[in-house]
Amino acid sequence: MKKRYLVLSLVFWGFIFMSVSGFCAEYEVSVNFMSRDFNRPVKVYNFFIDFGREINPASLKLFPEDNPGKTLPIYFIPLAKYKARICFITEKDLPRDSDVIYKLRFSDGKWSDTPCGDDKVKKEHKEPVNLVQNGSFEEIFKSDQYHTWRGDYCPKGWQLWDCASEYWMLPNRKSMCRVSDEVALQGKRSLMIVNETPRDIKDKNSDETIILSGSANTSYLIKIKPDTGYIVKFFLKIVQHYDNKRNFQSVNASAVMLDAGKNSISSGGVIQAAYSVAFIPEESYLNTWLEVQGYDVSPENAAYAQITIGGKFSGKAYVDVVEFYETEKCQPPDISIISQISEVKPAKPQK
Repeated sequence: MKKRYLVLSLVFWGFIFMSVSGFCAEYEVSVNFMSRDFNRPVKVYNFFIDFGREINPASLKLFPEDNPGKTLPIYFIPLAKYKARICFITEKDLPRDSDVIYKLRFSDGKWSDTPCGDDKVKKEHKEPVNLVQNGSFEEIFKSDQYHTWRGDYCPKGWQLWDCASEYWMLPNRKSMCRVSDEVALQGKRSLMIVNETPRDIKDKNSDETIILSGSANTSYLIKIKPDTGYIVKFFLKIVQHYDNKRNFQSVNASAVMLDAGKNSISSGGVIQAAYSVAFIPEESYLNTWLEVQGYDVSPENAAYAQITIGGKFSGKAYVDVVEFYETEKCQPPDISIISQISEVKPAKPQK
């Protein structure tokens, strides 16, 4: 009788397991690795992904599209709920102008805020030192109101502007820049920028069409090295966009470089990370967190940098996790999600 009970128990639990497994959906997304103008050795690379759902990090598998049997070692680093950085080691050296498609496959499950994955990738992945203080806008202080800004709280280490100073007397201004606790990628806060649609202004000498734009800049200068590679990076979420008919309707973060005398450098003195929405369908970016980055080598007379955030798009956007860091003297590869996350349908049994 006991043996029969044991058999029935195993059958019962096996049924539960199969029932649960039956509801465990599997998903897939395509990732494009473009080596650009440089040869890429076998090493750790990474990309950002917003899963948009509960997933099981232990189920993650990355493999070349043309070789599904070749699984690459990966390491999962959660950034916020449902958002993570996937670090991986390429399967071979990739020459310049390579364009490789990888598939990232994963299953439903319980989200984890704990990094996990391959120990070798974990060891070889190096987190860069962010030179931007308070790049996530979490630390705030009560600020005096300036004629170009009507907010109450300002992020520590930043200056916020509702518009350029020469336009502060214009009536009915709608542009602004605020620290916001409504939307955030990491932590509780981000930077909200609101820009107007173009308006015409007239004076005695000329007529001009302008866009009143919110903006921000660091209130301090960052010491940098000359003739050194640097990356500017930030996360962007656009929630409203009005086509202002400009060719480059962008939100950007820039590192404006200065010489030892703290004077602007005229040639090659800006490293810019920009996302332009001018010719991109809204469904590709609206209400989605995007990672935006730019790379360049600092001029030989560079000594300082100041980070600025702004743009000439019209609408409402949030900026979070602004980074500026030193990197090897080589433009990084372009690694991006190139398809929507889709459910993997089980293969039909062959007759």
